[in-house]
Amino acid sequence: MNKFEKKLLNSRMAVLSKDKHMQDYSLSFQLCPFYHAQTLIDSSISFEGLPLPSYHLKDLSGVKLVFDQDECDQFNGCFTINSIHNPVELYQLEFIESRDGFLKAIAKIKIVFEFEQFDDYENLELVISSTVASQIL
Repeated sequence: MNKFEKKLLNSRMAVLSKDKHMQDYSLSFQLCPFYHAQTLIDSSISFEGLPLPSYHLKDLSGVKLVFDQDECDQFNGCFTINSIHNPVELYQLEFIESRDGFLKAIAKIKIVFEFEQFDDYENLELVISSTVASQIL
């Protein structure tokens, strides 16, 4: 099996949002564009249905959420390449205040390649992090 290069998945920003009709939140790690198979990819790693304690960024500082396998299956995690959706499992999500005073999200994840067109890749475990911005007013 091939290995997808972790170094390609660098997040430039994480965006927190909320559906007006839902109680849970979404967090999307916007990735820096990268080349894969001679194609420029502009993608994200997104999670829907997160049970966060608050939508205020200041309230999330210091929050650490750890999820077991059953809880991982409740979130709709996704990494898209060329319109192909690959499931993403979220095991841990932590919010910390960075040295520059902004909120940073750090997520321990696993991208599951075995279900779609990229099934020749091994599943990929990694930690992704980025400064958080909020779309919630």
